Amino acid sequence: EAQARLGILDAKAGDCNAALPRLTLGLENPPVRETLGEGLLHALRAGCLATTPNAEGASVEARLATLSLKDSETQRYTTFLSVEQARLAEIPPPGNPIAPEPPDIWTLLDHEESAQQQFAARVKAARGQ
Repeated sequence: EAQARLGILDAKAGDCNAALPRLTLGLENPPVRETLGEGLLHALRAGCLATTPNAEGASVEARLATLSLKDSETQRYTTFLSVEQARLAEIPPPGNPIAPEPPDIWTLLDHEESAQQQFAARVKAARGQ
């Protein structure tokens, strides 16, 4: 359990290299999964995997988190993460979730960030940089 708790702290601090093996240990241990929350462990693992080239793994972990979580806000985020990582991996999203109508906050934030990056690229190109 201590290793999984350290994994949680590592993931929240952004140290995914240290977090991933510790979170995996926690998920492999049923009492630890129950004590710390399987959804939390999957969600943090998904977030860490999203920083690696393993978009497919991140998508699956996020889907597992969605299925294990009770909090609807966090479920919406992990669903978004699962769909986005599946898109990056060029695979169908696990469980084929339906995009919410109207779009949820995570989708809107992602669109805003993409628009901002495109704008910055156009400004840079216009300046000849």
